[in-house]
Amino acid sequence: MPDSFRAGGNKSFAYFVVEAGLTYGSRLNAEDLAEILRTDRSLIESWLHWSEDKRVSSGWYFRSEPEGWVVAYHPRGKRLVFQDAARACAEFITKEAEHAIAL
Repeated sequence: MPDSFRAGGNKSFAYFVVEAGLTYGSRLNAEDLAEILRTDRSLIESWLHWSEDKRVSSGWYFRSEPEGWVVAYHPRGKRLVFQDAARACAEFITKEAEHAIAL
């Protein structure tokens, strides 16, 4: 999805979430996503770049920090720390999608 978003011109992230079949009330399963991410580590890199490239005043982010892989809400929100990059990335994807659907 991050690569599709970059190539999608003026389509919003929410557009791609809905195009993927997710609607308000949908729940993504982070564990299932983590398994997919473990099979292709380049997907984790794509999502990491997506997070680093975001330019918003508030929202979820995903990054590597000394204590582990962090998924948190900027500016002063929930902060989760994982030792597994795939699990952290999966959590970030679910948070991003849920946030986009709620808008």
